[in-house]
Amino acid sequence: MACWTRRRGSKLVTVYYYDTIAKKNVQVPRAECRHLDDLDDDRITEWVRDWENAHGVAVHRVQRYQLRQGDDLSSCWAAFTKEYQLMRGVKDVTMRDTHDAWAVYILPYFIGIHGLKNVRKWRHQIADFPVYLLSQETRRGTLDISSVKKILWLLNNFGRWLAKKEKISQPWILDIPSANYVKETPLKVRVDPEAALQTARALLAKSPLAALGVLCGYFGGLSPSEFTGLHHKDFLTGNKNASQCETYTGFKRYDMGSKLIISVERAKIASEEEEVKNQYRREYVCIWDMTAAQLIVDILKTLPAGPIWSWTRGHYDKVYTRDVRPLLNVTPHDLRRSSCLWLLRTKNIDIMLAKSHFRHSLVSTTILYARSPGDKERDEADRDLDDIA
Repeated sequence: MACWTRRRGSKLVTVYYYDTIAKKNVQVPRAECRHLDDLDDDRITEWVRDWENAHGVAVHRVQRYQLRQGDDLSSCWAAFTKEYQLMRGVKDVTMRDTHDAWAVYILPYFIGIHGLKNVRKWRHQIADFPVYLLSQETRRGTLDISSVKKILWLLNNFGRWLAKKEKISQPWILDIPSANYVKETPLKVRVDPEAALQTARALLAKSPLAALGVLCGYFGGLSPSEFTGLHHKDFLTGNKNASQCETYTGFKRYDMGSKLIISVERAKIASEEEEVKNQYRREYVCIWDMTAAQLIVDILKTLPAGPIWSWTRGHYDKVYTRDVRPLLNVTPHDLRRSSCLWLLRTKNIDIMLAKSHFRHSLVSTTILYARSPGDKERDEADRDLDDIA
């Protein structure tokens, strides 16, 4: 079986056939089909039919939805807004909000954060856009539900327009965030960096492993299970290793971060279609405080090579309760939560940087930590979130 296609807006014709041995589509050499570029569709189909008879494969044409070579995002958006303005009879002054929504929210999310210049790939990140939008409005001090509705409605109609013009295969589906995204993450005791450093210094002589757990949990965002699974070789230093960590450059923008990187082994998530479930991948975590990084290095010099924690997770909980809880009345996982709260509410770091650092699967989880108590529009948000878009 084979297929041929001509990219819209281009003369290039590509012919594929299915290789039953390799079990994948293989492109016919351009030397054989280069002359098809100047032919019309009927003559191309006739040539492909002859090629099919000669090689014993079935040939059919595949319709591919894609942007033309001259259709970049700016031209698509300009055409959409022009049609939208004519349809609704909106004046140019009123269209400023529409252009602001494009420049301030939509483009920074899809291109600035995710680097998706191809609008066909926006569908992979469209589900998290509503909660990202809510987080941006909240960090500006207010939760303007009406403006969030307008932006989501605008993006929704832009997707319908792209599907109508056959630039994407189907309209986008915007997931509506529920009202619990407005609520604050419960945490009775807040821990700031100075308290975490002070606790670690107090534990150096008595229990260096407990001090290392406090530093890795707070400044590295490691969960107790991740910490107890660390090996001595998982602690990396130097420019080469720092370049592998995506959050290193992100923290540098806030005059934070260090070149001490921790390599963490995590299970691959089932949503990664190209990945095999129940296998593992490596992720790199940046220690975002220089003082904490130096303390960690000093502790590692006193430890033997090999696994950092030689006992079970349950034994670590007992050691933590015995040594750390009298000084810092929080659970091991509360160190990670306190760090996320402090970074988002005190340092006001980017929401996607926090998501990457704490390795949250969804940005909606990170937004729980960005919420501040006492929002004036809390009640209104609870009523309207189910009606967004």
